[in-house]
Amino acid sequence: MSHRILISTFTAVALGFALLSAAPVVLAQDDAVAGNASRLLAIATSVDESVSASDWDAARTGWQSFDGTWDDVEDGFRAVWRDGYRDVESHMSTIQRLLREDVPNADQLHAEISALTDLLTQFGASN
Repeated sequence: MSHRILISTFTAVALGFALLSAAPVVLAQDDAVAGNASRLLAIATSVDESVSASDWDAARTGWQSFDGTWDDVEDGFRAVWRDGYRDVESHMSTIQRLLREDVPNADQLHAEISALTDLLTQFGASN
């Protein structure tokens, strides 16, 4: 019986150390995602301002910057919250499609960008 207790105690201690050593990695990953979400939020806000000014060239250029940044950081977002990641991708696809139009629908773009920035905030973005 004491052998089982010893094994159980050892297992519990080993598991505790494993969880403690993993905790900083998870927090660091969340911090990285929040920082990247803030970077993306700043770009999305700039795109939204360009849409408000009907400056379609600036909006498209800004969106290319958002998309390139997203490509660099998206894995962290997917790891933290898969559903949120999929929602970001969906809004990005719609925004990209809208910006392909000669004269994009500003109201639809504002709505999509607003939904996207709400998601980025849920990932920890701050202004």
